[in-house]
Amino acid sequence: MDRRQIIKELKATQKLRAECPSCGEEFALSRAVIFDALGEIPEDARAVIASKREELQRQARDLKDQDAELRERKHSATAAAERKAMEVSLGLVIEKIVTGWKAFPHEPYDCRALFEPIDYLAFDGMTREGRVKAIAFIDVKTGDGRLNKHQRMIRDAVQDGRVDYREL
Repeated sequence: MDRRQIIKELKATQKLRAECPSCGEEFALSRAVIFDALGEIPEDARAVIASKREELQRQARDLKDQDAELRERKHSATAAAERKAMEVSLGLVIEKIVTGWKAFPHEPYDCRALFEPIDYLAFDGMTREGRVKAIAFIDVKTGDGRLNKHQRMIRDAVQDGRVDYREL
């Protein structure tokens, strides 16, 4: 039996049923556009093929746009991470040398470096006057630097007067 005869019989029978691949509904195969790829493609099938081709092209454009956006976001995130790393590194250097700056408000020899969780304790007056007038907790910040959780807790304890001296 040749292919045209098979298609003709499939269209003629009312008993054969098929399931729509899109919606899942069952329908009589005799209502379907049946053809093989060797012969002429019916106009209905060409319209479906053209519609699917347009949809695939649209999806390809969307994917290309999304890819471009993701690449831009990756580049932007990488640049921001590099900038932040440089700022942090610069901050680490500055916090080590800040006591030597003329504008630093404490006598450098009165300062003791801790660097974690705060940068310095300053015992104001200790070197020049031989007596401690005040003790300052100092943390050096550059750029958009902010106190971390532990630094904020230390600041709050000092501001609330929850500071003690103990000899062990």
